[in-house]
Amino acid sequence: VINGADIDVVAYTHEQNSGSIRSSCHTMLGRCHDRPCLHGGSCMEGWNRYICDCSQTSFFGSTCSRGTSTVEFTGDNFITVDRKEEKHTEVQDTTLRFRTTMISGLLFLAKSQLTLDTLELSLVGGQVKIYIRLGHYEKEMTVGQSLNDDLWHTITFKRRGNIFEGFVDDEEPKKVTV
Repeated sequence: VINGADIDVVAYTHEQNSGSIRSSCHTMLGRCHDRPCLHGGSCMEGWNRYICDCSQTSFFGSTCSRGTSTVEFTGDNFITVDRKEEKHTEVQDTTLRFRTTMISGLLFLAKSQLTLDTLELSLVGGQVKIYIRLGHYEKEMTVGQSLNDDLWHTITFKRRGNIFEGFVDDEEPKKVTV
């Protein structure tokens, strides 16, 4: 409606057309067309922008251009994080990447100093064993296989209340309830 009158915009543009108006839409290339994600990062189309997923690389940043810290463990060293104050949460997401030729070894251990609560991720026979203890309840699950192949693998562990989920790389998540 223009000035109170119904206007057929398509017919009106055809009347005004000097030969440069086409009746089809112009197709714009997506933002991922230029391959902005570096070092093997995967590009996803966002609203008028691209989003780089760097989770399967050893890089981070908006284009996977910044190198992450890599620590080498030889079996007789470890890192300790001393949290001055314990936090009790119902939601946790933990992701770590590793590469090894060892068939077994401890990957991650988080223990409460006040309760029996424990989360342990270890490599056993080339598979990741996830051990969870909340109070007097405990569960184990095993994910992945042949993970001692000297390739980078990503372990993802999630907690939502008493439901725990774990998976390695792109495999289907396994869930347990404690």
